[in-house]
Amino acid sequence: MALVECPECGTPVSTSAAACPSCAFPIRAPLNAVPAPTPGSRAPTVAPATAVALDTVKGVAARLVMGAFLILTAIPFEAVPAVVGGVVIAGSSFFLWRKAKKAATAEPEGGLAAARVQEFLVEAEDRQLRALADFEEQSAQRLADLEERIDFHERLLIKSRQQDVS
Repeated sequence: MALVECPECGTPVSTSAAACPSCAFPIRAPLNAVPAPTPGSRAPTVAPATAVALDTVKGVAARLVMGAFLILTAIPFEAVPAVVGGVVIAGSSFFLWRKAKKAATAEPEGGLAAARVQEFLVEAEDRQLRALADFEEQSAQRLADLEERIDFHERLLIKSRQQDVS
């Protein structure tokens, strides 16, 4: 674990850190990060056939679970067509309901994520301003201490010169 200098603020940062602790500049990409598409290339998408196959597998799994539930609840098997119809309807409607709910809660382009990023940037700017104000206050205090020491030494020098003259 080595230290590198943050390219944004110059603070020493561990190579295992995801971001600089001072300015939050990203030091290394997260393990699950997807590289940004280059100009002229398209962003990777799920093939429609794969999405349909995945939905089909989910639907079949839901129907099997519903069928197992109905069998375990000891529903008489004289109603086999009704049970099969119920399993098909329940298995399909669950995923349709889930898709509708997901579409309703999806955030619009630049919605909540943009607000979070903006809030993070404002907080980072506030932290930097506070750090700058603290630095200026410490610098002013150090300068006042140095001026006091200079005055003290000047008085000592004047006093020692007066004693040498006498």
